[in-house]
Amino acid sequence: MSAIDYVDVAWNVVTGCSNDGCPCRADCWAMRMARRMAENSSVQYRERYEGFKPAFWPERLDQPQSWKKPRVVFVASMGDWCDLGIKDSERRLIFEAMRKAPQHVYLFLTKRGEWQGEFVRENFQLFRGLRVWFGISVWDQKSYLAAVLALVTTYAAGRWISLEPILGPVSPANAETEGPERIDWLVAGGGSGRNAVPVHPYWPGMLHSYCADRKIPFYWKQWGEWGGYSAWQNAGCPRVENHIVVHTSLCDGSGVEMHRLGKKLSGCRINGQEIREVPDWWSDKMIFGD
Repeated sequence: MSAIDYVDVAWNVVTGCSNDGCPCRADCWAMRMARRMAENSSVQYRERYEGFKPAFWPERLDQPQSWKKPRVVFVASMGDWCDLGIKDSERRLIFEAMRKAPQHVYLFLTKRGEWQGEFVRENFQLFRGLRVWFGISVWDQKSYLAAVLALVTTYAAGRWISLEPILGPVSPANAETEGPERIDWLVAGGGSGRNAVPVHPYWPGMLHSYCADRKIPFYWKQWGEWGGYSAWQNAGCPRVENHIVVHTSLCDGSGVEMHRLGKKLSGCRINGQEIREVPDWWSDKMIFGD
């Protein structure tokens, strides 16, 4: 099982990542989980979780073979498989293990999009015939544009972007002016930790409109820690200590008041609708190299 709701299971054959100043570390759920695991004396190999340093888990390589029913598998959900602390030889072992369990869909995600593209181009024969998706984690317009350009040359059955936590307005259309669009799926959501940034309702609405126009599946995961007026009403208008006006950053002066409700009460609806679209994982078109 996995706490990530758009996959069936997490395969944490790699955990941890280096501190490169990425803003996503401010409220990283995986870091919090690793800290708890490192402090739990009953956890085997708990020293590998200490400090959230990159670690390879060879004893977990055979896990996909034990899952006989086809599943959507998130590879290294608690780490970055492209971290420089992981050896190329270890990465190749991951793909060799996948070839022994080709019934699954494998999702990869990294902050290091250019390096991922280079490794995949040099080793694409390892995942020929597999349903493998390569994605890049981003948080604002600049990182989104860099991800699009990196994915253009990344071989894959599918290419996706995880815009979570979203820290400001992102216009995917602007990326098209810099290079061809090569995105097959877009996942986005607000942050849920104590340092979470409020999300203006216009931001996910803009993303959804863009994806709908181009028939790209769009998955809005959550508003996160901060909810808008409708979420506050649906929660019974509770008294909240923290609220803030968030602007669209579009120079039009528009702003909306957001309330710190917590991710459960803030929910995941956009204009009253849950938008949780996923690709057709099991289509024959989603097999790389066929």
